Formats: sequence, structure tokens, C-alpha cells
Amino acid sequence: MVGLHGWKWSTPRFYIIAGTIIAIVAVYLLVFNPVLINGTVVAKFVTGTKDGTSYSIITITPYGGATANDPAFSDVVMNEGMGLTVNSTLEQRMMNAGYTQIRYVISIHVTSGKDTINGIGPGEALGYFTGRTEFNSLRIWDVANFQVDRLSASTVHLKD
Repeated sequence: MVGLHGWKWSTPRFYIIAGTIIAIVAVYLLVFNPVLINGTVVAKFVTGTKDGTSYSIITITPYGGATANDPAFSDVVMNEGMGLTVNSTLEQRMMNAGYTQIRYVISIHVTSGKDTINGIGPGEALGYFTGRTEFNSLRIWDVANFQVDRLSASTVHLKD
């Protein structure tokens, strides 16, 4: 069978080109197609690594309130409570206390959508890493749309 411009559709060249196009589309869909979930923030954590071990420095939960798991940060929790925000000064204070890799975690109870990367669906919850700005903008019980990062399945970003 001869196609446009004298191409023969049964030639090896055609199969190579068709296979390449299919592979490119598959990679695009796998890497760039967003995984969107809607959920409620049910807990927040500030974590850090000290001497090779990961610690929860500050925990914020709906029933336990804000808790400093490291007594060095009790004053911050006492002053800010559930509305705690982490600015660069507080983050530097954590680093001066010996913590490295300060990370921000929000636990999301999924209400709609499915996190196919982590196998989490409606009615289930999972903790995800997020940026400091997003961590600070979210409060316990906030409902929002999130995009799960395909390249780092444990990371989410707020989605408008």
C-alpha cells in the first residue's frame, strides 16, 4: 500500500517513526499528565533531619493542636498555636538547632480524585511534602485542590 508522497506503510521506516511517536506520547502522558486530587488538610508537620535521623519538630493536628516535639520550639507553638507559620527566621533557628533538610508535610484526606501514583483514593489520607509557602497558606480543615508531583510522588502543590 502506498501512502502520501510515495510512502510505503509497510516499510520498516514507517514502523520506526510510528513507534517513536507512540513512545513520545506515552512518556508525555506519564510524566506531564497531572494527577489531581481534592482533599481536606487534616494535619501539618515540620520535619528535619538531625544526626541522620528524621524528626517531627512541630506537629499541628485538629484535636491535639500545635505541639513542639522539640522543647526548643515550645515558645513558637505557645505564641502562634494552630495558626503557626514558618518564616525564614524560624527555619534558620531550626537549622541552628542542628536540623538539616527542613521539610513541610501536610496530611490530606482525599475527598475526590484518585492519587494513582500512591494508590490513594477518596476516604483515604496520606502525608505529602509541600513548599513552605503552601504549608503556611493552608490551615487544618482547609479544602483545596492539589496536584501530585509525578517526579516526586510524595510531593503536592496547590492547584487553582
